[in-house]
Amino acid sequence: MYCSKCGHENPDDYNFCKNCGHDLSHAKAPHTKSVPNYMAFSIIMIFLCLPFGIAGLVYSLKVDEFLMQGDTEAAKAASDKARKLDIIGLIVLGALICIPFIIALISLIFIVPAIPFNIIVH
Repeated sequence: MYCSKCGHENPDDYNFCKNCGHDLSHAKAPHTKSVPNYMAFSIIMIFLCLPFGIAGLVYSLKVDEFLMQGDTEAAKAASDKARKLDIIGLIVLGALICIPFIIALISLIFIVPAIPFNIIVH
């Protein structure tokens, strides 16, 4: 840990600077568990699936807001909600991409063989 007054490096367990005697106890931040905000995931989802991307972004912003207020439980809940919305957006996007291909495949299997071959050739 570095002293904020003189810049001297001190061991982390020291309460006072070895060089100038400055109080180092106020510099120690309480160890809080990091809560992911999924901001990048939400921004990418805005381009892929707009409604879920916007909703995920709103909850991603709430994570940082709750952490600044010191409410880690609400931050974790908002983080989980942002992640779920982004994943649901990916699933919806995947379904919207796959459904036309499935319909085309079904039409090739059932409709094309029903057309007589001599109509296709002429």
